[in-house]
Order: sequence, then C-alpha cells, then structure tokens
Amino acid sequence: LMRMKYFMRNMAVTGFFLHGAAALALADMVVIGNPANANRLDKEQVSKIFLGKTREFPDGKPAKPVDQAEGRQAREEFLSKILHKTEPALESYWSTIVFTGNGSPPDALADDDAVKKFVAENPKAVGYIDRKAVDSSVKILFSED
Repeated sequence: LMRMKYFMRNMAVTGFFLHGAAALALADMVVIGNPANANRLDKEQVSKIFLGKTREFPDGKPAKPVDQAEGRQAREEFLSKILHKTEPALESYWSTIVFTGNGSPPDALADDDAVKKFVAENPKAVGYIDRKAVDSSVKILFSED
C-alpha cells in the first residue's frame, strides 16, 4: 500500500511537470507571411483567413492560408489558441463549408519547414510555425506575445 501511494504521488508530480512542459512548448507558435507582405494581423483576422471567412489580407490583397498536418504540435496549438476548435470540430466545420460550396480547407503541409518554404516562395501565403523555425525567409504577421 505504501508503494502504491508513493507511486501515485510521483505520477501526479510527473504529470504536473509534463503538463507544464507541454504548456511551455506550446507557447512558441507564430503566424508567418512572405517578407513582401506589409500586413500585421490580429487574432480575429488570422481566424477569419484560416476559416475561409475572408480571402484577403487587411490591405485587400489575396490571402492563401496553409495548414500543418494533423498531429503536429503547431497545428494543435493553432486550433486551440486561434481557432478555438478541436480537430473533430474543425473537420465538421469544413465538411459543412465544402458541402454548401462555400469554400475548402487550407492545404495541409507536412511541418514547419514545408510551411516556411511555401510561404517564402508565395507572396499571398500565410501559415503558422514554431517561432524557433522563423528566419529571414519569412516575416511574423501575428504573435500572441
């Protein structure tokens, strides 16, 4: 019984630290654009672009959002912090939009590097990556800090 209490207490402490580490790891996602993009975006503008509610940046130029693949940490953070949706809720949302002919979801690219490369090569592109992956080939359009 003593071993069980010790084990459970250690698991709770480990869980607390792992949860804290996960929260810290999730704090680094940024929305990026091509360096030629003159826009800065707020959270609502980012959400509208990625949910297909607008197809333009605030300056009126076309916006081409790109997602990350399901299961990627940046995507999970983006869904929860920016879109306020779970993966199933997002799938349901896009199913309705596609069914009614009002749009289609952003293309999903493999990872930070693929998104960064696409955005660097496309002035209309907007995506999200881990802040650590940002370099001079892209520009931060939105960050929560």
